[in-house]
Amino acid sequence: MSNTEPPPTDAQTESSGTLFTPVTGSLYLSDYPSINESSLTHSKITFIINCTSDLDHVVFPSLPNIEYARVGVWDMPTEDLSKHFHPICDRIHQISNSGGCTLVHCAKGISRSVSFCLAYLMKYEDLTLRKAFTSLQARRCVIHPNPGFWRQLIELEKELRGVATVKMLVYPQGAKPDVSEKELNSDRPNRVCGTLL
Repeated sequence: MSNTEPPPTDAQTESSGTLFTPVTGSLYLSDYPSINESSLTHSKITFIINCTSDLDHVVFPSLPNIEYARVGVWDMPTEDLSKHFHPICDRIHQISNSGGCTLVHCAKGISRSVSFCLAYLMKYEDLTLRKAFTSLQARRCVIHPNPGFWRQLIELEKELRGVATVKMLVYPQGAKPDVSEKELNSDRPNRVCGTLL
Protein backbone atom coordinates (compact mmCIF):
# COMPACT_ATOMS: atom_id res chain seq x y z
CA MET A 1 0.00 0.00 0.00
CA SER A 2 1.11 3.57 -0.49
CA ASN A 3 1.28 4.33 3.23
CA THR A 4 4.21 2.96 5.18
CA GLU A 5 2.08 1.83 8.09
CA PRO A 6 -1.10 -0.21 7.67
CA PRO A 7 -4.30 1.57 8.61
CA PRO A 8 -5.70 0.68 12.03
CA THR A 9 -8.29 -2.01 12.59
CA ASP A 10 -11.93 -1.25 13.40
CA ALA A 11 -11.22 -1.56 17.12
CA GLN A 12 -8.37 0.96 16.92
CA THR A 13 -10.44 3.29 14.77
CA GLU A 14 -13.47 3.14 17.09
CA SER A 15 -11.31 4.06 20.06
CA SER A 16 -9.96 7.08 18.14
CA GLY A 17 -13.41 8.63 17.68
CA THR A 18 -14.61 7.40 14.30
CA LEU A 19 -16.60 4.39 13.16
CA PHE A 20 -15.13 4.46 9.66
CA THR A 21 -12.85 1.67 8.49
CA PRO A 22 -9.63 2.99 6.95
CA VAL A 23 -8.84 1.38 3.59
CA THR A 24 -5.83 3.57 2.80
CA GLY A 25 -4.59 6.80 4.35
CA SER A 26 -7.17 8.75 2.34
CA LEU A 27 -9.97 6.24 1.73
CA TYR A 28 -12.53 5.12 4.31
CA LEU A 29 -15.40 2.62 4.29
CA SER A 30 -18.58 2.82 6.33
CA ASP A 31 -22.17 1.80 6.75
CA TYR A 32 -24.91 4.43 6.54
CA PRO A 33 -25.78 4.68 10.27
CA SER A 34 -22.15 5.37 11.27
CA ILE A 35 -21.93 8.60 9.31
CA ASN A 36 -21.84 11.53 11.70
CA GLU A 37 -20.30 14.98 11.83
CA SER A 38 -17.64 13.98 14.34
CA SER A 39 -16.37 11.03 12.27
CA LEU A 40 -16.39 13.07 9.05
CA THR A 41 -14.37 15.83 10.72
CA HIS A 42 -11.99 13.43 12.49
CA SER A 43 -11.27 11.54 9.24
CA LYS A 44 -10.96 14.79 7.24
CA ILE A 45 -13.53 13.59 4.69
CA THR A 46 -13.89 15.88 1.66
CA PHE A 47 -15.79 13.52 -0.67
CA ILE A 48 -18.59 11.02 0.07
CA ILE A 49 -19.67 8.31 -2.36
CA ASN A 50 -23.12 6.91 -1.60
CA CYS A 51 -23.39 3.43 -3.20
CA THR A 52 -27.13 3.03 -2.74
CA SER A 53 -30.24 3.63 -4.78
CA ASP A 54 -32.51 4.23 -1.83
CA LEU A 55 -30.66 6.15 0.90
CA ASP A 56 -30.38 9.93 0.93
CA HIS A 57 -27.05 11.70 1.22
CA VAL A 58 -26.09 12.48 4.80
CA VAL A 59 -25.50 16.24 4.63
CA PHE A 60 -24.17 18.37 7.47
CA PRO A 61 -24.64 22.14 6.94
CA SER A 62 -21.69 22.77 9.25
CA LEU A 63 -19.44 20.88 6.77
CA PRO A 64 -20.14 22.76 3.51
CA ASN A 65 -16.93 21.72 1.73
CA ILE A 66 -17.84 18.04 1.39
CA GLU A 67 -18.64 16.91 -2.16
CA TYR A 68 -21.14 14.13 -2.78
CA ALA A 69 -21.62 11.51 -5.48
CA ARG A 70 -24.06 8.65 -5.84
CA VAL A 71 -23.61 5.32 -7.54
CA GLY A 72 -27.24 4.23 -7.53
CA VAL A 73 -26.95 0.46 -7.28
CA TRP A 74 -28.79 -2.30 -5.42
CA ASP A 75 -27.07 -5.12 -3.55
CA MET A 76 -28.14 -7.74 -6.08
CA PRO A 77 -25.88 -10.18 -7.97
CA THR A 78 -27.36 -8.99 -11.27
CA GLU A 79 -26.45 -5.33 -10.64
CA ASP A 80 -23.68 -4.02 -12.94
CA LEU A 81 -21.01 -2.33 -10.84
CA SER A 82 -18.31 -2.84 -13.44
CA LYS A 83 -19.31 0.20 -15.51
CA HIS A 84 -18.64 2.34 -12.43
CA PHE A 85 -15.32 0.81 -11.32
CA HIS A 86 -12.93 2.98 -13.35
CA PRO A 87 -14.72 6.35 -12.93
CA ILE A 88 -15.14 5.84 -9.17
CA CYS A 89 -11.57 4.59 -8.64
CA ASP A 90 -10.18 7.45 -10.72
CA ARG A 91 -12.18 10.01 -8.72
CA ILE A 92 -11.04 8.54 -5.40
CA HIS A 93 -7.44 8.71 -6.64
CA GLN A 94 -7.90 12.31 -7.81
CA ILE A 95 -9.28 13.31 -4.39
CA SER A 96 -6.34 11.59 -2.67
CA ASN A 97 -3.80 13.30 -4.92
CA SER A 98 -5.34 16.68 -4.11
CA GLY A 99 -4.94 16.03 -0.38
CA GLY A 100 -8.54 15.07 0.33
CA CYS A 101 -10.12 11.99 1.86
CA THR A 102 -13.00 9.90 0.53
CA LEU A 103 -15.70 7.99 2.39
CA VAL A 104 -17.42 5.20 0.46
CA HIS A 105 -20.59 3.85 2.04
CA CYS A 106 -23.64 1.73 1.35
CA ALA A 107 -26.36 0.63 3.73
CA LYS A 108 -24.29 -1.77 5.85
CA GLY A 109 -20.71 -1.39 4.53
CA ILE A 110 -20.66 -5.06 3.57
CA SER A 111 -21.08 -5.53 -0.19
CA ARG A 112 -21.51 -2.52 -2.52
CA SER A 113 -19.10 -0.06 -0.92
CA VAL A 114 -16.65 -2.88 -0.21
CA SER A 115 -16.63 -3.83 -3.89
CA PHE A 116 -15.59 -0.30 -4.88
CA CYS A 117 -12.86 -0.27 -2.23
CA LEU A 118 -11.53 -3.61 -3.50
CA ALA A 119 -11.55 -2.25 -7.06
CA TYR A 120 -9.58 0.79 -5.86
CA LEU A 121 -7.02 -1.35 -4.03
CA MET A 122 -6.47 -3.40 -7.19
CA LYS A 123 -6.23 -0.44 -9.55
CA TYR A 124 -4.28 2.10 -7.51
CA GLU A 125 -2.57 0.13 -4.73
CA ASP A 126 -1.49 -2.68 -7.09
CA LEU A 127 -2.92 -5.43 -4.89
CA THR A 128 -4.28 -8.69 -6.21
CA LEU A 129 -7.97 -9.23 -5.55
CA ARG A 130 -7.12 -11.95 -3.03
CA LYS A 131 -4.69 -9.68 -1.15
CA ALA A 132 -7.04 -6.70 -1.34
CA PHE A 133 -9.84 -8.79 0.17
CA THR A 134 -7.79 -10.34 2.98
CA SER A 135 -6.23 -6.97 3.78
CA LEU A 136 -9.58 -5.18 3.97
CA GLN A 137 -11.26 -8.09 5.73
CA ALA A 138 -8.56 -7.91 8.41
CA ARG A 139 -9.77 -4.38 9.16
CA ARG A 140 -13.52 -4.88 8.65
CA CYS A 141 -14.50 -8.46 9.34
CA VAL A 142 -18.09 -8.17 8.07
CA ILE A 143 -17.20 -7.58 4.40
CA HIS A 144 -19.02 -9.91 2.03
CA PRO A 145 -19.54 -8.84 -1.60
CA ASN A 146 -22.36 -10.76 -3.23
CA PRO A 147 -21.44 -13.42 -5.86
CA GLY A 148 -22.26 -11.14 -8.79
CA PHE A 149 -19.95 -8.44 -7.45
CA TRP A 150 -17.21 -11.04 -6.92
CA ARG A 151 -17.51 -12.07 -10.58
CA GLN A 152 -17.17 -8.46 -11.68
CA LEU A 153 -14.16 -7.91 -9.41
CA ILE A 154 -12.54 -11.05 -10.85
CA GLU A 155 -13.07 -9.65 -14.36
CA LEU A 156 -11.53 -6.33 -13.28
CA GLU A 157 -8.50 -8.16 -11.91
CA LYS A 158 -8.10 -10.00 -15.22
CA GLU A 159 -8.29 -6.67 -17.03
CA LEU A 160 -5.72 -5.05 -14.73
CA ARG A 161 -3.33 -7.99 -14.18
CA GLY A 162 -4.07 -10.47 -16.94
CA VAL A 163 -4.87 -13.17 -14.40
CA ALA A 164 -7.36 -13.78 -11.59
CA THR A 165 -6.22 -14.74 -8.10
CA VAL A 166 -9.76 -15.59 -6.95
CA LYS A 167 -12.13 -18.08 -8.57
CA MET A 168 -15.80 -18.67 -8.00
CA LEU A 169 -16.78 -22.09 -6.70
CA VAL A 170 -20.29 -23.30 -7.46
CA TYR A 171 -22.22 -25.25 -4.83
CA PRO A 172 -25.85 -26.40 -4.73
CA GLN A 173 -26.63 -23.47 -2.41
CA GLY A 174 -24.89 -20.94 -4.70
CA ALA A 175 -21.52 -19.58 -5.77
CA LYS A 176 -18.83 -18.25 -3.47
CA PRO A 177 -15.21 -17.14 -3.91
CA ASP A 178 -12.39 -19.58 -3.24
CA VAL A 179 -11.00 -17.34 -0.50
CA SER A 180 -10.66 -19.93 2.26
CA GLU A 181 -11.54 -19.52 5.91
CA LYS A 182 -7.83 -19.81 6.70
CA GLU A 183 -7.09 -16.83 4.45
CA LEU A 184 -10.02 -14.93 5.88
CA ASN A 185 -8.57 -15.22 9.37
CA SER A 186 -4.80 -15.26 8.78
CA ASP A 187 -4.24 -11.50 8.57
CA ARG A 188 -6.29 -10.43 11.58
CA PRO A 189 -6.12 -10.84 15.33
CA ASN A 190 -8.74 -12.93 17.09
CA ARG A 191 -11.64 -10.55 17.37
CA VAL A 192 -15.30 -10.19 16.76
CA CYS A 193 -15.95 -7.28 14.41
CA GLY A 194 -14.31 -4.34 16.08
CA THR A 195 -13.81 -5.92 19.49
CA LEU A 196 -10.54 -7.52 20.48
CA LEU A 197 -11.06 -10.88 22.15
